[in-house]
Amino acid sequence: MKEPNIEQMKLDVGLPKNTFFHGFLIHNPEQDDFLLSYKSNRSTDLKSYCQTPETAHRFMKFKKAYKALKELEIEDRAIIVAAFDLNNQILIVGPEAFKDRFLADSDNPFRTNEVKH
Repeated sequence: MKEPNIEQMKLDVGLPKNTFFHGFLIHNPEQDDFLLSYKSNRSTDLKSYCQTPETAHRFMKFKKAYKALKELEIEDRAIIVAAFDLNNQILIVGPEAFKDRFLADSDNPFRTNEVKH
C-alpha cells in the first residue's frame, strides 16, 4: 500500500495548506467506528473501537498504521484514513478506492456530512 501525500490530500479536499494533520486512523466504514486501542501478540489480538475520530488511536506514521492493520488482520474490513484538525471538528479523508463505502449512510450520532468552519 502506497503512503499518501498529506499535502496533496489537503489540496484534493480543498483544505488550507496550514491545516493541522491530526494523524492516521484505522476506520471500519461498515461499522462506522475507529480503532481506539489494540494489543497484538502471538496468542491474541485485543482491540477496542470508538465512534469518534477525536478519541481514536492516532498513528503519526502511515507505516505504523499499516503494520497494525496487518497484524490485527482487519485489512478486509478496515481502511487507513487521514485526519485533519479543523479546530471545531476532525475531518477524515479516506482513499478514493473506498469512497462508496466511506460515504455510506450511518447511524453514528457523531458523524456529519458537512464541514463546519
